[in-house]
Amino acid sequence: YYISPEQASGETIDSRSDLYSLGVLMYEMTTGRLPFDADSPVSVALMQVNDTPIPPRELNPKIPQGLEQITLRAMEKEPSLRYQSAAEMLECLEKLRENPAIVFKPSPAEKLRRLFSQKFKFGLINRTMMPIIIGVFAAFFIAFCISGAYIFTHCFLSSSIKDYETIEVDNFVGVMMTDELSDWFEDSQYFKLSEIQYKYDEATPSGEIIGQYPSAGESKKVLAGKQFCEVSLVVSGGARSMKLNDYITLDYRLAVSELHSQQIKCEITKRTSFAQEYGRVLFTDPRPGETVKPGSTVYLTVSAGAGEADVNMPDFEGLNEAEALLLIAQNRLKVGKVSYEKSDKAAGTVIGQSIEKDTGVYYMTVVDFTVSSGPEKAQETKSTEKATTTGSSEPKETETTFVTDSETRTEDSTSEPVDPDTIDSTETLVEPDTISPETEPEPQHDPQPGR
Repeated sequence: YYISPEQASGETIDSRSDLYSLGVLMYEMTTGRLPFDADSPVSVALMQVNDTPIPPRELNPKIPQGLEQITLRAMEKEPSLRYQSAAEMLECLEKLRENPAIVFKPSPAEKLRRLFSQKFKFGLINRTMMPIIIGVFAAFFIAFCISGAYIFTHCFLSSSIKDYETIEVDNFVGVMMTDELSDWFEDSQYFKLSEIQYKYDEATPSGEIIGQYPSAGESKKVLAGKQFCEVSLVVSGGARSMKLNDYITLDYRLAVSELHSQQIKCEITKRTSFAQEYGRVLFTDPRPGETVKPGSTVYLTVSAGAGEADVNMPDFEGLNEAEALLLIAQNRLKVGKVSYEKSDKAAGTVIGQSIEKDTGVYYMTVVDFTVSSGPEKAQETKSTEKATTTGSSEPKETETTFVTDSETRTEDSTSEPVDPDTIDSTETLVEPDTISPETEPEPQHDPQPGR
């Protein structure tokens, strides 16, 4: 389906045969079908030699005319009518990219080659007439060139042709695009800034010129102050930055795929988690919403599943603060936030915990507590209770309080009940130094992933 006519005919092939195959490929890409198709390979080969393909624009009107011209020229039956090199074909493609509406005009030499090639198809030219035709076309071509040069010189350049200068294009690559450079172009008698394009570039600072057209060192004819050398510049936009999306609880494979599409590297650390199933993202570093750039690294902490727990969460409800602190130390856990609520329980009694009992957890897991500040009526009758108990032979009710500083926790049988209105709801239990573990592993809820 892609071989050239000379290859199908068993004739000599060269690089132009590859350009024919490329033309067939372009035809298929732009129309969605092959130019020649048949029931057998032999039939297809014969069609490559004898048949003419349907013009691509008849199958797909959206194709630019210039692209159709390039495709059909690459698929010419006669190698001399095709592009003679890949560089020649690339030059036409570059022109098409710059101007999609371009229509290519064949050169006189190409017209002559095309006319000669018709003898193989229509038999219009024989060997005896060929020298005459060549002479006529050569004379026509020479006369055309002389006339064109004369008209251009006298009608367009006139007497000012002597004022034209040949200059070399300066090198702007590596120079910063500043207001001073823009002013330089405005004042220049030879150069004019026609276009500025911005392109993200990781290795180049923002504002530095990374490309130009024409290239540095090219020779250009200019008329000072009237006809300029127009220069197009490509300026670096620096490394593209963006805000990191929130990938928490997302499957880490989806997060890695999205980050890689943004040219961001990933490093994954797995951690056992009872809160998230295997493969879910627990934490990211940087955190969601922070700025990242392509080429940077995002560290993902991913759940490795529940795994095996270090300890089962004890039941703290109903204990006073001394018993709770002792149990915390024995199980190598940590006290988090403590809030106080009025209840029918005695003041200082634990009435709630953030992690349910018998839940498997790791050492140094943080546990928040809710502690009773005593019944409401107890506050109203505080003075009465104090007066009643004074002088009584019955033992006084022992009342305990949470120690928040480095002070030693004591049980004072003579102290008055604690006023709940004076208790700080954000007060944190402090474990005695004598019962703290020697080594504290990293807290499970730490948002910074280990590296």
